[in-house]
Amino acid sequence: MMKYSLRHFRQLSVILYILNTQSCTLGKQPNILNCDAYRLATKTTSQYKKDSTFLSYTVYNWIDSCYGWFGHYNRRNAANGFYKVHVGDIFCDSARLKLTAFIYVEYSTDYIDTVYEKINDMNAHLYDSHTVMGYRTSLNKPWTLFELGEIFMGIRGGGLKSAEEFHTSVFLNRKEMEKRTNKKYYLPCEEPFWTSQPFWKIGERIPGYYNFETAMNATPLNKDLRPVCKINYPDSLLNLYK
Repeated sequence: MMKYSLRHFRQLSVILYILNTQSCTLGKQPNILNCDAYRLATKTTSQYKKDSTFLSYTVYNWIDSCYGWFGHYNRRNAANGFYKVHVGDIFCDSARLKLTAFIYVEYSTDYIDTVYEKINDMNAHLYDSHTVMGYRTSLNKPWTLFELGEIFMGIRGGGLKSAEEFHTSVFLNRKEMEKRTNKKYYLPCEEPFWTSQPFWKIGERIPGYYNFETAMNATPLNKDLRPVCKINYPDSLLNLYK
């Protein structure tokens, strides 16, 4: 099986840079009435292409650096395994300075290929879903990104579509999230999401920092900053935001 490397992705980022020179249009869109419509509309914009490129490059670096949850793909598949990053839905606030994205990592191991597939007669690849949060100080700046440890699920078989459906059935399900958090929950296509949800609270744990920037961000009382994975982004990627 082919393993996707940062070298492959750098080539992709250069190609997408050529495609994405037009101005972006993502953000508050008055005609969008629900999350399904929002998701369909934003995936056709140049901003989605830019942000998905940036997100993919970042996550591949997180995997190679064994950063956070993403490190286990590197450790599991260092020998003969496989992993591939898929960017799903990307939501932004109306100012386009805050971001929430759904990331899916497809992977396999020798054990899965030789045992799981034969026994269950299903797709041997597994799909884990992640939520990534990000912010920036201006539109011509790239994103500062963090994984959100509160949402993490694994799907065996069924392909990428099943993983996306399962993840969105939780994160985009108001009743489900309110049951999990015991609080009123706004969807990421609604403006109050960006100020009212616990992970978007700033200064609540550490002055000047969002809650998702703290270590073990699912633990309300933790007041330690999360380690930042330093990434040297190529100019071809950074220029997308200039």
